[in-house]
Parts: sequence; structure tokens; C-alpha cells
Amino acid sequence: MDTVSPHDNQDNQEKLRYEALVASIGDGLIITNTQGKIISFNKAAESLLGWTKDDAIDKFLQDVVRMEYHSGQNADQGQLNKLTISEPLYFIRKDGTKFPVAVKMSSYVNGEELLGTITLFRDVTAEHNIDQMKTEFISLTSHQLKTPLASVRWYSELLLSGDAGKLTEQQLQFVDNIHTSIRHMNDLVNALLNISRIESGRLKVAPTDTDLRELVNGVIGEVQTRPDAKTRHLEVNIADNIPQIKIDPLLVRQVYMNLISNAVKYTEQGGRVSVSLELKDDNVVSHISDTGLGIPEDEKSHIFERFHRGKNVEMQEISGNGLGLYLTKTLVELSGGQIWFESEEGKGTNFHFTLPLAGSQAKEGAVTLDS
Repeated sequence: MDTVSPHDNQDNQEKLRYEALVASIGDGLIITNTQGKIISFNKAAESLLGWTKDDAIDKFLQDVVRMEYHSGQNADQGQLNKLTISEPLYFIRKDGTKFPVAVKMSSYVNGEELLGTITLFRDVTAEHNIDQMKTEFISLTSHQLKTPLASVRWYSELLLSGDAGKLTEQQLQFVDNIHTSIRHMNDLVNALLNISRIESGRLKVAPTDTDLRELVNGVIGEVQTRPDAKTRHLEVNIADNIPQIKIDPLLVRQVYMNLISNAVKYTEQGGRVSVSLELKDDNVVSHISDTGLGIPEDEKSHIFERFHRGKNVEMQEISGNGLGLYLTKTLVELSGGQIWFESEEGKGTNFHFTLPLAGSQAKEGAVTLDS
């Protein structure tokens, strides 16, 4: 007669506890081995994906978990390792229907030995619908604001030009303050509209062969017409071997405009702003550096968040809406690149971003930036 050793009994109990724990998790949980084959598939995953555990076990993860973006563009398993994804990600069920997900994939190891991956996900349809309603509300409200803002701006320019009669020096100052405030409000409305276009998945990405030298020089020329730029030293260095690359010039132009304008705005009179482009590996790498206010150490992790503005910037009463860097990061990622920075408070900031030589992926959409 066979007997069960205490050690075997303990192993069985541990296995039962493990299976009960996995089964009780409310989110979908999928565990794979080093070959990418599924070895664990809990009840929530069965319910969410429409696969039974028996059908899913021993299949490759990509054969069970199919993914795509809101635009319908296919996504791959590598996207799950990204901390941020530029547009909503959907999982496709066995029957072909899809749902928006919040998902996190991580590796699990034994010492230094990689054993496989753990994918944890949940259906965020309710949150997605709420976000969609907020985005539509912001878009509608912003559109409604554009017409009266344009009207007030036109009348203020009419008064400043003297076409409506001569104003006193004090009256001119008042009207100039109105004009400046309207311009800031218009910038905010445009930023909100652009963000709503991106987050709704309606933004079109239309790559075309683009001369970055010409694009950057055009941005520099526009920035140099601004009063604050005239008191800063603006240096440009573009490597001779930069080729034309297939990107959406509207998106990338906005990236350069945001970063260069910020560098000028946050640098004191007499300071230096440097813009350089170089070829590195399979990317064009752009560097925008300044000798300005810098970013406090405890705020660096928040710099790309919506509506975040540094305390040192607010103390200087420098205008801004806290959306520029959030929009910039999103546009860089939509273009297939990455963005990062180094900064020291009081000494300046260096922003860097890449654009792949292979070009950006096209994306269908109903709108473009500022359209």
C-alpha cells in the first residue's frame, strides 16, 4: 500500500493554496514559462477573454491574448512592458469582440534565472466610457470658446493698431494686457483640443519625407520673433549627415516648438538656449538645452503629467498651462520616439528625444493638430 510522505502532503497543500489564491484574484491573471507558453490561467481571465483554462494552457500568450489600439492598429506583446501607452489598448476576446484594458506585465525570476512572465489585466470599460465623456466635453467646450476668443483677440488688435482711434498710454497698456491674456487663453484652448484629439484616438498621423533641418530652422525663426527670445542667446547645431525621415511634420514641429519655447521662457535674460541634432544608431537624436531655472529634484517624476507646473516656475510668475510637456511626450511617442531629460535647479535643463530613421507609423484619424 502506497503512503503519502509528510513532504508530499505539504507540497500538495502549497499547490492547493497557490491555486486558490490565483483563482480568487478578481483581475485576469496569466502566467507563462520561458517559451512564452501559458502555464496558469485564472477564472477571471477565462471570463474576460472567453477562453477556458483547458483551451489556454500550453498555448503561446500571443495566440490567446490578441491586442490592438483604439485606432484598430495591431499591438504586440512588447507593448505590455511600456509604462505609458499613447492610446487606449484593447484585448480581443475569443469571439472577436474587444474591451479596453488596464494591463501590467512583469517577469518573474529565481535568483538570476528568468522563469517567465506574469500578466495582470482588468476590464476598464466603465472608466473608459467616463474618460470618453470627459474628453468629448472638453473638446466641445474648447470649440465653443474658440469663436469668442478669436473675436476678442481681433478687437484688441484693432485697438492696439490705432484703427479705432488713438488711445492714451494707459489705455494702450490695458488693451495690451487684455491681448496677452487672450493669447494665453487661446494657447490653453488649443492644448486642450489637441489632447482631446489624441486621447479620443481621432488624431491622424500622416508621415511624409521631412527635412528636419528645414523644420527646425522654421521653428527657430518663429521663436526668435518673440520679445523674450531677443534677450537670450539661441544656438543651433544640426549635423550635416541628418537624412530626410518619414515623420508627421505637424506633430514633430509641435514637439520642437514646445521644447524650444519652454527653454526660452524659463531662461533668464542673457541666458543661453542650445538646439542640436545628431545621428545616433538608428535614430535622429535632438537635444534642447538651456541655462534656466531647472527642475526641482522632488518634481522630476511629475514633469510629464497634465497640469503640472514647478513651484520655482510659479514663484517667478511665468505664464503657462502645464500641458505642454504632457502633449510633447505623447507626440514623441506617437512618432515612434522616446523623450527624457536631465536638470539641476538653478542651472538649467537638457531635454532629449529620438525619432527613428525607419520613420513613424501612419495612423488613420479624423483630425490633425489645431484643425
